[in-house]
Amino acid sequence: MALVLMCGLSFSGKSTLATQLAAELGAELLSLDGINEERGLHGGQGIPLEEWANTNRIAHERAGALLASDRHVIIDDTGSPRFIREEWRATATEAAAPFVLVWVQVTPELQRHRVLANRDQQSRADVTDAVLTEHSAAFEPPSGEDPLIVDAARTTDPATVTAIVEEISARIVRQPVPRRTVGLGSADSTRENTTMRPLILSGGPAVGKTTCGRALAGARDRAAYIDGDDIRQLVVAGAATLWSGPEGQAQHELAVRNTAALARNLLADGFAVTASDVVTAETLPVYREHLPDCFIVHLAITLDAARARAATRPVYITDDEFELLHRITATPPAVDLVIDVTDMTVEQQIERVHDAWAEAEHGFR
Repeated sequence: MALVLMCGLSFSGKSTLATQLAAELGAELLSLDGINEERGLHGGQGIPLEEWANTNRIAHERAGALLASDRHVIIDDTGSPRFIREEWRATATEAAAPFVLVWVQVTPELQRHRVLANRDQQSRADVTDAVLTEHSAAFEPPSGEDPLIVDAARTTDPATVTAIVEEISARIVRQPVPRRTVGLGSADSTRENTTMRPLILSGGPAVGKTTCGRALAGARDRAAYIDGDDIRQLVVAGAATLWSGPEGQAQHELAVRNTAALARNLLADGFAVTASDVVTAETLPVYREHLPDCFIVHLAITLDAARARAATRPVYITDDEFELLHRITATPPAVDLVIDVTDMTVEQQIERVHDAWAEAEHGFR
């Protein structure tokens, strides 16, 4: 299985090429425009960011399920800005699937020719000039990301398609599968994981705690991931947020004790554990008391970078709460390590935390 992400401007021929690649590779094709149409939306006329985020979430859920069933998946999308590509890389990593980026490059002249021809022939839904201009201005090319580059003028050429399929297949073979080779549930597997310190990832909203924690757990042979938000949401009546005063702080500390208890049970059964939470000066000593061997890493990010990441996913807090939570976490307590991920891709972030966790494991032994 592998995840192939198309990238390029509108009318570059991404969808045409993606359809051919899916047929040649025996892959499932997921079109974000198609999901928008299912939802009664049309991207060519402009869609609110929150609706794009919902469409993106649906696409990631479907892709994850297909990868879990050992299917190749091709994502038909613009693949921009960069954090869109980072999220798809993370989805591939979580599924232990190779990731291939296909960038279809189109000249402004060819794009305009195709737009006008389509308006005459109406072979596909139109994209307004305003949306085209906005997309072109915001497009972030995948320079330095090792994309497979395709000339938009040759997306229907059989020889070109064959060459692309061969190169994708070669890249899939060359990429190592990001999963350990120790047998599931074996004695070696259990022994390997019991030496791992439980990893707690802290930070503000949209910093990538969940993506990173899931990916690191998923890359191991026997591991569990605990989402602190899920623990807090067990309270369905009388719940209070972290910023809502003494009751909110008390519930936040209760969630830490519950997270630590769950982690201890998993560790006792031979699972490595990763968790995400917002670790404050008040909850840090609670973690130290109830999960004394834990390795706590704070992921730092600027507010602008966090907002950019948040634009691609559902956000369940208001803009004011988003900014408040960012301020609360801007100055971390005395955790074990602080990593600034502002300028990192998701892959780089996962790798950096992985290396730090491995080093902490070495010191723990």
